[in-house]
Amino acid sequence: MRVLATDGVNTSSDESNAAFTIGRKGPRAFILAPTGEVRFMPGTPLWLQGHGYDLEDGTLAGAALRWRSDRDGDLGAGGQVLVTLSLGRHVIALTATDTDGNVATANITLFAGAKSYLPLSLCAR
Repeated sequence: MRVLATDGVNTSSDESNAAFTIGRKGPRAFILAPTGEVRFMPGTPLWLQGHGYDLEDGTLAGAALRWRSDRDGDLGAGGQVLVTLSLGRHVIALTATDTDGNVATANITLFAGAKSYLPLSLCAR
């Protein structure tokens, strides 16, 4: 095995005939929907959709994908879950776990509630 490294100016190389291993790669987690900072009325069911992928395992599904809200706790497992969130701001996390126990997380922020506008009064002097 020969390794060649360069920084664009300097170059170095090394050769080895010794055995070596390459560590297994961790998974990736992706939240597909909803996207952006979504606001919706409390009590409205909402589909969370996500995907997990690992170079060694391929597509991750079922219990390998867990959904969690920082406000409501565990929301379920799998690529899609239907949730009804409590009033307030939620950071939703999708955690993907591969067969080696490596973990990756994706997050999105959701708001359950309506926008409220406070009255504004201006006083001229």
